[in-house]
Amino acid sequence: MQKNKSRLKALLTYLPIIIVLVAIDLIIKYFAKTYLRPIDTIPFIDGILHFTYVHNPGAAFGILRGSSQFLIYFTGVILLGLIIYLVSAKIKSKIEIVSLILIISGGLGNLVDRALNGHVVDYIQALPAFIDFPVFNFADCLVTVGSFLLIGFLLYDIFKEFKNSKKELPHAESAVSEENALPAETGEISEKADESEESESVSEKTSDETA
Repeated sequence: MQKNKSRLKALLTYLPIIIVLVAIDLIIKYFAKTYLRPIDTIPFIDGILHFTYVHNPGAAFGILRGSSQFLIYFTGVILLGLIIYLVSAKIKSKIEIVSLILIISGGLGNLVDRALNGHVVDYIQALPAFIDFPVFNFADCLVTVGSFLLIGFLLYDIFKEFKNSKKELPHAESAVSEENALPAETGEISEKADESEESESVSEKTSDETA
């Protein structure tokens, strides 16, 4: 019961954010279709940033072209798994939550566009004067930023665990050495006790003989 309440709370907390981000992506795509498509391209910063209308039948940044149906099913399964994990209330890190929200929002934005139109609308062309980089969109930016955040968090978490394990290792070795030293110390104490008993018995014998 408590788990169900936690999952419902997580869903009600994160779902509005995802809906807003998906809505922003779809609204931008609508304006790109309406106003940018007839013009084809607009230099915003000449040679640095252009707005160029492109139909992308593949995945982010133009990969897997011609695989629209496969991408719809594959993306849907991946996003469903991420949503279930997000609302499972097992995530404690805010960075991981933010990264998953960004990835899910970007993935849903492109999934809706692809399911409705059979392709994704791209409109951001970066550094056209220097490199032939694929045209992308706001949803791609969300997925990319979220992925980098998630990878960075996981690497940091692995490094942190490795560092903590190295700190714990000397403590464990000292505990083992103390355990090993304890029988020796006990033996030394018992030997000293035996020596004192022997000396007491010798002194008793000497006093008896003297008497």
